[in-house]
Amino acid sequence: MVQSSVGYSVPLADKLNIARATLRPNDRLVLATDGVTDNLYLKEIAGIVHDKRTPRQAMAALVQLLGEKRQSNKGRLYGSGEFKIDDATVILR
Repeated sequence: MVQSSVGYSVPLADKLNIARATLRPNDRLVLATDGVTDNLYLKEIAGIVHDKRTPRQAMAALVQLLGEKRQSNKGRLYGSGEFKIDDATVILR
């Protein structure tokens, strides 16, 4: 897992945790920037990815939930739980 590597003063190699995983046909892999994970709980992300039949449906549901949280200014981590404005990028397999 790489966290906050851009502009970080610690060498990137010191921050990497490398693990191998075998993905089976129905497994899902989610890569997301902090614009997603700072505003959605991991259980919300996992629930959406698990409940939707396709990655496209899951992506649409994640975008919708992020939009709702942005509109209501309810995020996950910052201050009193306000939405954190940041890029939101997800790669979903």
